[in-house]
Amino acid sequence: MHIGSQVTKTSPFEQAVRKVLPLLQRLKEKHALEFFSLGGGLGIVYQSALASGTAAWWKPPRRRTS
Repeated sequence: MHIGSQVTKTSPFEQAVRKVLPLLQRLKEKHALEFFSLGGGLGIVYQSALASGTAAWWKPPRRRTS
């Protein structure tokens, strides 16, 4: 299962597992499943300044044209 990249909170993983669990249980009854992979794991915030910000923060400043 892969729910995306750079997910930095555990709650989306928990929600996804809860949704897919009934399917996994049905598949396990019919097939010899041994493992369930969640995908890549938690994202890493390398620089705290990049962790969050308003939309304006992410946009480069506009250049003046005169």
